[in-house]
Amino acid sequence: MNAQFIKKKPNGTRIWEIGLYNTYARNNPFMIIPHFNDINNDGYGKITLKQVSVFNLIPSVSYIYKF
Repeated sequence: MNAQFIKKKPNGTRIWEIGLYNTYARNNPFMIIPHFNDINNDGYGKITLKQVSVFNLIPSVSYIYKF
């Protein structure tokens, strides 16, 4: 999702752009690591996977000047 603000001047055009990445704030996986649980009676443990997420929302701002 982003928005542009355009202003025309006699010697050029300037554009401000403001945006958001991952607008719904979903936890996208950055990496998946194994997690070892307790060892059972037979000597084997259960392995589960754990998701690691880094960023929820990432803002962005840009300025463009066209002459």
